Amino acid sequence: MQIKHRVYYNETDQMGRVYHANFLFWMEKARTEWLRVRGMSYKELEDSGIMLPVLDLSIKYINPVSYDEEVIIDVSIEEFTKLKVKFLYKFFNKNNVIFAESKSTNVFTDKMGKLKRLDNDIFLKIKEEK
Repeated sequence: MQIKHRVYYNETDQMGRVYHANFLFWMEKARTEWLRVRGMSYKELEDSGIMLPVLDLSIKYINPVSYDEEVIIDVSIEEFTKLKVKFLYKFFNKNNVIFAESKSTNVFTDKMGKLKRLDNDIFLKIKEEK
């Protein structure tokens, strides 16, 4: 799944390049839209008592991104179980210049942070892209 993002001035540093931590926000944006296309928003997931915190992540920066550039964020799944989701992200432009690649592992927990298995209804709902 792909989403587009225009780089805003506040996302850049003094050199006019995207500050590295903004990739974390873009990863969150991609995960949010990944859930949404499956018919469930983050809010609905949390309202059902399920959180999706980040367990680990890595980012490899390849090329700098500048102010006002359009970034295409591609998010796909490496692994999806009733306990966790491993996301893969690629950040590039319309000319296929790659800016970064990243991964995150997110786990399903209750509101207290204890691991929680997804029930079958929710698992099947978000497993399939609509």
